[in-house]
Amino acid sequence: NGFPPEPPRDSPEWLRFQAHACDSLTLQRHPCCACSEPKCWEGDHSETNKFDDIMKLLSLRVPSLRQVVAIDRNFNLFSRVWCVAELVQAHQSNIDQNVCLMWRRSLDANTGDVGTYLKLATLSVSDCSAARAEDKDRILHKIRATCGIPEFDARLQSTIFGDNGLLGKDLVGFDVIYAAARAAMRVKVAAAQVEQAQAAHV
Repeated sequence: NGFPPEPPRDSPEWLRFQAHACDSLTLQRHPCCACSEPKCWEGDHSETNKFDDIMKLLSLRVPSLRQVVAIDRNFNLFSRVWCVAELVQAHQSNIDQNVCLMWRRSLDANTGDVGTYLKLATLSVSDCSAARAEDKDRILHKIRATCGIPEFDARLQSTIFGDNGLLGKDLVGFDVIYAAARAAMRVKVAAAQVEQAQAAHV
């Protein structure tokens, strides 16, 4: 009681699931709650599918609420659909966000990894992953039903790179690269839309 259903065995998500199921220091599996309360992973009683509503509510009731964003060395945080959705929701709800970077030099225009920057500049929520495919499907369905993927991606870019974004003040010097990356992203999106339109007429 406490762990969700495991992803397909030996898949990348399964390996990630196994790693996070254990304490990183002791390597012992995290203990589960011993209570008999059932865990609901789907539907109205789910404990995990209402994060955006809870964040909106807390932003109104707890003025001092802050979100601490701990970014790993490889910026894999931005590849997780749950994390990306929560970051955008916090930004949209005007929740203060404090960023903790493990490796700030990676954002230095002179010494940093341009590949990391390009990955962030062309990031789309549709390319992100989750331990459970159902979670990703549910989040993307909600995004499509509210603002649509392109609009959400624009909000994501604002959350990361905007003047009041997570990394806006750390990315001075990358302006030209950012413009080129965003242009490439627009071409990618346009090509996908043309391909979909052509497939619809076949």
